[in-house]
Amino acid sequence: MPASARAATRARRCIDGSAAGGREIDDEPVRLLLLSGPIRIDPALWQGLDNADWTHLAVDGDLHLDGLGHDDGMARLFFVSGDLHADSVNLGELPSNAVAGRIVSHCAWLYAGDDCAMRTAPELRLHTRFLFAWFYSIDDLEICPEAVIFILGNGDYCADLGLPNPAFQWHEDVHVLAEPCVAIVPREGADADGWMKDAIERALSRGQSIYREGVDLASYPYHRAAQEAAGLSDFRSAYLLHRKSASISPGYYEAWYGMGDALFGAGAYRQALAACHRAGGLFPPDQHGLVNQAWNDGALCALLLGQFDSAIALASLSIDHNHDTQYKDDGHAHAYRYRAEAWLLSGRLDEALADLEQALALCPGDEASLWLTGLAHHQRQDSAQARFYHDEANKYHSTYEAFYDTEGSTAHLYDAPTEVDWHTLALDALDPPPKDEAYWRNFMRHHDANQLWRVPPAERSATLCMEVVQAAGPHQTDYIKDIPAAAYTRELAQHLVASAPGLLGVIPAHLVDKALCLSARPGSDGFSLDHVPLALCDADIYTRAVQCGERIDRVPPAHVTRDLCLAAVRAHPGMLASVPGELLDDALIAAAIARGDYASFDQDLPELYKTPALLERALDEGKCALDAIPGNRFDAALFAFARQRYGDDADWPDIVARHGQAVVEAGAAALVCWSVFWDEPFMLAQIARRKKQRLAPSGIPERCYNEAVAEAAFRREPDQLHCIPSAFVTQAMCDQASGANPGALARIPLRFRTSAICARALAANPANLPLVPLALRSVDACVRAVRQKKEHLGSVPCALRAEVIEILVADHRKRIDEAWLNLNRGQGEPREPRDFDAHRFAQVARELDMLNAREDYPRALVQAALAENMLDGADWPDLALWAHVLDKKRAICDELGLWDLHEATCRKTIAILTQGEPGSYPGSATAIRSALRWSYFRLGTRRLDAGLPPDALQADLALVEQALAMVGPHEDEATLKPFRKGHAALLALVAAQQA
Repeated sequence: MPASARAATRARRCIDGSAAGGREIDDEPVRLLLLSGPIRIDPALWQGLDNADWTHLAVDGDLHLDGLGHDDGMARLFFVSGDLHADSVNLGELPSNAVAGRIVSHCAWLYAGDDCAMRTAPELRLHTRFLFAWFYSIDDLEICPEAVIFILGNGDYCADLGLPNPAFQWHEDVHVLAEPCVAIVPREGADADGWMKDAIERALSRGQSIYREGVDLASYPYHRAAQEAAGLSDFRSAYLLHRKSASISPGYYEAWYGMGDALFGAGAYRQALAACHRAGGLFPPDQHGLVNQAWNDGALCALLLGQFDSAIALASLSIDHNHDTQYKDDGHAHAYRYRAEAWLLSGRLDEALADLEQALALCPGDEASLWLTGLAHHQRQDSAQARFYHDEANKYHSTYEAFYDTEGSTAHLYDAPTEVDWHTLALDALDPPPKDEAYWRNFMRHHDANQLWRVPPAERSATLCMEVVQAAGPHQTDYIKDIPAAAYTRELAQHLVASAPGLLGVIPAHLVDKALCLSARPGSDGFSLDHVPLALCDADIYTRAVQCGERIDRVPPAHVTRDLCLAAVRAHPGMLASVPGELLDDALIAAAIARGDYASFDQDLPELYKTPALLERALDEGKCALDAIPGNRFDAALFAFARQRYGDDADWPDIVARHGQAVVEAGAAALVCWSVFWDEPFMLAQIARRKKQRLAPSGIPERCYNEAVAEAAFRREPDQLHCIPSAFVTQAMCDQASGANPGALARIPLRFRTSAICARALAANPANLPLVPLALRSVDACVRAVRQKKEHLGSVPCALRAEVIEILVADHRKRIDEAWLNLNRGQGEPREPRDFDAHRFAQVARELDMLNAREDYPRALVQAALAENMLDGADWPDLALWAHVLDKKRAICDELGLWDLHEATCRKTIAILTQGEPGSYPGSATAIRSALRWSYFRLGTRRLDAGLPPDALQADLALVEQALAMVGPHEDEATLKPFRKGHAALLALVAAQQA
């Protein structure tokens, strides 16, 4: 079928689909006017669309729109089977494929609704002289190569267009478009569109140029080539190409500025200064929001040449140009800094300090301005201020480490001035350099690996790709998709897998073998068994996989051995958490300690993994443990063991030295120093440090505390009162802690809870009532606590209860039911509070969960007993904490087959959870119900195979039915299935006996 016939058919289908009840646009019925072309429409007809009976226009053929002002009506264009001709076209009003042929225009426009995100242009074929796009991606447009593009939007997208067209992004247009065609830019980085649309359309309709005087787009290929050469630090080529560009476009600011920039890069400051002078005069004088960088760079050139008056004059031109600008940034600050240095080197300190103050106000972190401020104070013989600003300049790096007694200006940061003869070279035969393999290899040496896509596929050779991979390193991999399959060699594949095992998935299949898989380095990350053919998988592959980040549970169980787990933990200490419980032993724990670091030691290892015996075993595992174990764990006994083990090694003195006080005093973290070397002055100094490396109260072992250390630690971190051993806690500390956080009464030891502290705690939160000694509980405090939560009535002393209830009954708001109050009037005397270390308990409970999840059941049982003893010792009333601990203990006993302890735990769970206060945190009721239900059920089913008499069976059946009765809301059958199964088994036994 001919193309014209296909287009006509497509138009007919669109029209047929728009019948009544068919296609709708913006919720309005579509009434089409179908015309067969070619069709020409004048402005009067086009502007009268609003009064037409039809809503949309379809043209079978070419459509010519005469004149201007078609933006509003463009949305009514339903379909054109041929070409669309118009002076100006608003592409954003056209859906994709609304025009089957080309759109032919002087200019085309894409305006997004806002600048929050890039919109996508419609799929159209565009033959235009100019395309203006504001926050639109233009990838889906088919654009003729002669179109000139002006684009403003996402910076990375605009910079990486990669089109053959002349393209100007962001505010480059101010140097290309004539003054009537471009708006005033309010500030650097402003993202509003800056095109004067009406002026541009009028000029083009009259056949007039929209370019600045002295700008000819024939210079663009040289301009682009010059920019590329500058990016490769090829200053000579950049200069020559910019010079060629300026010979074609003598009024083009970028060409003259580019020449100056290239000359500056070569150290030819005198010649660069002349080019900057010429460029500065070409900068649009009305664009006060943009920095005239040529004046700035010219001022710097003059500084480096010792021409201080010239530097002051040029910097002043830059400052004056931006004088009325509301928004200023780093570029504006540089002009003040250059002028300040010129003042300074001219002996005018007051003017210099005034300009430096302006520079630092605009850019507070500018190291050069800070360094120069220090120089000014040095010249004033104010050594303290000079040292302060020098240190501020070098806070993050040492670029400005030279002090003022050796360097009196910033000239030492730049190359010495020189001269070049590039201006004598002929330009007649100058062309952009050929872009062969050598060019692109040099290009990639000067650009980030993610720019590989810019290299033509045919030039992405194995050699080039290997150089890119080696330069990129293991952490940058986005560019890998741009390596052609033909460029992969055995060497390239091995390098990629060795640096990042996750890249195994992109290697061509014919290169993937066992040797390649084993080239992954143990300790790296990202290995996936999904990328390895099953036929290659054996014990070696599985071991290397877990050494390189693959999860142990993804290895077939038959291959999960202790040796594999040990290899995994030695490469990745965090893998210890994934070791199956039956394989976990002391050697694996010791390996995790030895191969880890301070952070993993504190966060990933339960306290039961840090016993003296395990720390010594970690030292046996490897010398690396000397640096992995935090200094606060290195007491005299562990140090003696380490000295016995490694003391005869040649590097032992160096190891001891890097864990001594001197290293910490030089700036290392406090815990780098082994605590065997700690003394009181050292600890006091480390507690007082302001940096993160300071010694916190939680990091000081109890054996290292004394009164002075305790007092200093508390003053530094009063919220860590709980970390200070009770023997060193004082009433003054408690008073201060209470004043800082009155509601945190649980942190105050019971013996220090004075009436003043308790009063503050109750005022902050009436729920603190159970933590207040009985003798200090007042009627008013009790009333407020019960009003907050009626269950607090059980914490009201018997002597006060009648009065409290009378007040609550008389409460006109009737917040609490009177019958409930009277029902609970006769409760027994509440218990006195006891000391309970909530922070310590939280840590114990967390580690209980951690050990249980790791299936380290023997140690989990020890931890459960510790948590249980803490609750017992405090006679703790919160049932939710009891439920959490006892339910974990019951499940652990089940795993270990400790049936007597299992039964005792179930009975204790029932005894405690059926009396006392309910839990205080969200989910308390669920936790309590779950623990109770499992305890009833386990007690009821423990003797299923014991051949019980009828009365015993009935008793067990009653327990199981009690468990089944505790069904919570929204519980599914999967949760209840084991309970129903046990119940059915008991019913069957009862039925059998009755039969």
